[in-house]
Amino acid sequence: MIDSILIVEDDTDLRLLFAFAFEDAFKEAEVTACYTKDQAVKLARQRKSHFSLYVLDGNFPENEGEPEAYGACFIFYDKLVAMYESRPNVIIYTGTDEIKEEAERRGIPAFIKGNGIEPIEELARRYVSN
Repeated sequence: MIDSILIVEDDTDLRLLFAFAFEDAFKEAEVTACYTKDQAVKLARQRKSHFSLYVLDGNFPENEGEPEAYGACFIFYDKLVAMYESRPNVIIYTGTDEIKEEAERRGIPAFIKGNGIEPIEELARRYVSN
């Protein structure tokens, strides 16, 4: 069951789109969104356990005012694993084949941006229901 979702996306329009879409798709879930790794780590640390689902852009800034960090999703993912000593439910969406391939190598569901919001909702339902 998905009862809490953290979205990390540095593009304001996409962040809002994903937040609204996930709030609509998972009506009982608490949806939280941020745009830097530091914000995401702070939000994760405030919890006693993982969010039910993390939806991560492939690249986002480490800190406010900084440029995107390539592969920031993996830095944050590794931080989550270390913090909770378990693998979180993560979906990565990216604009690059390299990040998608690395995500798949690590066993993390990923898809290429531009396929719309429906595939990520479907992927979330399939991934978390297993």
